[in-house]
Amino acid sequence: MADTNHQWIAVESTDLGIESQVLAMSGASTQELNQELTGAKSTYQWPAAVMIRILIVDDQKSIRERLKFILEPEPDFEIVGMVNNGYDAIEQVKLLEPDVVLMDMEMPDIDGVLATKIIASSELGKKVRVLVLSSHNSNEYVARSIHAGAKGYLLKGATPEEIQDAVRFVHRGYTQIAPGLFEQFIPELPPKSNGAPLSQPRPIPTELDVTGLSGLTITGFKIQRRATDSPVLATDAASEMLVDVATTRLGSTSTSWVQVAAGIALAVGSIGSIYLVRQGLQQPQAAISVQEQANKLQETPFTGKIEAQQSNKINATVPGFVQDVKVKVGQAVQPGEVLMTIRNVEAERSNQEKIQQQQQQATQQQQAQIQQQQSQQQNLLQQQQALIQQQQASQQRSSILEEKIATENQTIIPLRNKLSNANLQLSQSQQQSSQAALLQQRREAIQKAQSNYDLQRIDYEKKQRTYLSNQRLLEDGVIAQDSVFRARAEADSARISMDSARIEYNNARQSLALAQKTRTDSQPVESQKLLLQQQIELKEQEEKIRKLQEQLQQEKLSYQQLGSNLQALRQRALVTPSPIATLATPSNQPVLIDITATAPGNVVELPLNSGDQVFSGNKLVSIANPQQLKTIVEVDEKLASTLQVGRRALIKIKSGNDMHDYAGKVANISPTGENRKQKVEVEFRVGKDFFVGQPATIYFPLK
Repeated sequence: MADTNHQWIAVESTDLGIESQVLAMSGASTQELNQELTGAKSTYQWPAAVMIRILIVDDQKSIRERLKFILEPEPDFEIVGMVNNGYDAIEQVKLLEPDVVLMDMEMPDIDGVLATKIIASSELGKKVRVLVLSSHNSNEYVARSIHAGAKGYLLKGATPEEIQDAVRFVHRGYTQIAPGLFEQFIPELPPKSNGAPLSQPRPIPTELDVTGLSGLTITGFKIQRRATDSPVLATDAASEMLVDVATTRLGSTSTSWVQVAAGIALAVGSIGSIYLVRQGLQQPQAAISVQEQANKLQETPFTGKIEAQQSNKINATVPGFVQDVKVKVGQAVQPGEVLMTIRNVEAERSNQEKIQQQQQQATQQQQAQIQQQQSQQQNLLQQQQALIQQQQASQQRSSILEEKIATENQTIIPLRNKLSNANLQLSQSQQQSSQAALLQQRREAIQKAQSNYDLQRIDYEKKQRTYLSNQRLLEDGVIAQDSVFRARAEADSARISMDSARIEYNNARQSLALAQKTRTDSQPVESQKLLLQQQIELKEQEEKIRKLQEQLQQEKLSYQQLGSNLQALRQRALVTPSPIATLATPSNQPVLIDITATAPGNVVELPLNSGDQVFSGNKLVSIANPQQLKTIVEVDEKLASTLQVGRRALIKIKSGNDMHDYAGKVANISPTGENRKQKVEVEFRVGKDFFVGQPATIYFPLK
């Protein structure tokens, strides 16, 4: 939070060639500071409220608008820009200096991984935190993002609350990983064996391919403003971004998997914090003690329907009608015993149709076989001719590709020569770049000296006023002579400090003037840009040759495959045609189907009667052990929290005018998904009585 007891002054030092600075002056009033400073203009303003400044980067407009719709209404969020590619993302980070960058992974030109790496390696990398929003839930994408310097990885399908919380936690310095990705990412860590250290992890691939340029180190990167349709919230002033990533080698594995795992462990704690925050935002319910919940559960009756613990259901395999039912509910049966008979009406009709169509089908099939054998030889000859033509065309394409590869190989030599010259120019220009750094140091020294001088001057003026005020009070007889002497000594000391600061400030300005005389107009960044362009051209040329070689290899494989197919056709043409086969008499489907028991037990369900129509998949009968029963009741989740699997239960079942009590136990507890209810499954055993389908009352006593 900003300190409201401080005044903020912006010192614009246009004559010194340095940027405007903001100085915090404590204990000074606005009127005292509203005056001309030496060589500078002063303006006063109150600091704005603390906000999280967000830059949205995604190549899809719909995604950018969705993120803006989610984040903009939040009082502590400010959307400072939205861009659609990696180039503009890097440029706007330099111009806008956001706190959090929501970065897409896949974008044209510079993708999200490379853009994140450039931002994290720059001077703003310590302030700007990158949160990757991706549609990929692969552990490889998570590893590449964290390796590039991202502080979080979230899926685009995350809820608005998850995205908002992730932005806040990343801004505070925590690492965020989407729920579900942590379990996928941890198994990739190499295990320890017998106390040995972790093996060297596989290098994480980067988006920038440097095939043929091994050992190349990026020493600088310049981004020029391009004409794009990105809705950038910034001025059109010329800008550039120099990123020193000399210590970052492409393909380097300096970041170990142990460090990545430590970051993920921190992310787990952050995710837990988000969960606790979201739980705390929910509407609290009236809390009751555990003992009160247990007493209420013991006194509450629950009603459920009695079912068999395990039942063997027999379903219809064919449609038809129930011919005869040979059992009834509650009857004991043995394996293989006939339960009912199904009359398959469709089988009856199908058998009649097969008999009528048999002669017609036999005649038609014989004629078709004769025509097929006559046309087979002609088709084989046509296929052979087509394959020969395809072979010739494939051979011609191979010749054309070989000529293109030879031509491209000739053009790649000048490109390599240009790259060598660009390297030489960059080496020469870098020797002169130290002068720019010296000028920057002189400007910073002037800025520091000026700030010190201003503070000393204000301190001197304040103590001088105090001395003059004490002098008047002494004349009026209000204070003693000692107070005046002490105030004068402090004013003299402050004046000496102010004079010393003025001398230091003048010396700094003279040093800057001397350094500006020896300044050269070299632009090592331009040489570096030329080198990068040459690298890209060489890479594109090598990629083009590689694709042509792949096409040539594919054509050669195609030519070989065509030769094999031609040889197979010639062999088939030499085979004697097979004799005409006669149709076999179709077998009739059974009309009456007996449904038999597959396991011992009692009939617990019999939903059909004689004459009922059935379809395939309809349940015909269920067989189960009638002594092993269960019932399922719904219990409020607060009361269910006192239950455990194996808890004793009391089951009351009414049979006629008698009430039977049985002891059971809790077998399973699972959520219903609605109304804060839990499904509690209670298992119990009975004697010879048959209670399947009847209602029961369930109690959960403490003892």
